[in-house]
Amino acid sequence: MADTPPQLQMIRNDNADEVRPGWGVFAGRWSIVPFIAGACFISLMNISAFMGLDLVSSLIFALSPATLMTVAVIVFVNQKPPGYPLELAQMFWFRGHEWLYIHGYTDEPPQIWYSGKPVRHPRS
Repeated sequence: MADTPPQLQMIRNDNADEVRPGWGVFAGRWSIVPFIAGACFISLMNISAFMGLDLVSSLIFALSPATLMTVAVIVFVNQKPPGYPLELAQMFWFRGHEWLYIHGYTDEPPQIWYSGKPVRHPRS
């Protein structure tokens, strides 16, 4: 680096490093989910102890929200675009309506919905 002019020297850009907290499958703003799941677990264990449930039932009852939160993050958040859950719900709605139409439960076929203005031709 001594031979290169000063304007061409490689300088580490510390501002380009993005720090994203992560806990296993939870990353970024979703890294708060394990703490929420832990709070839910403690609360539900106290409720189940107050109700007099045995240990196995209490664990199943208390771990179910944490399991659901983890599955939701894995299925709907990791490596997915932001609108993925809504698009998935729309696809299931369309497919369900299509199935009802094919089997004769509805009188009209499913319609593809779109929002916004109609697409214009580039020359008009």
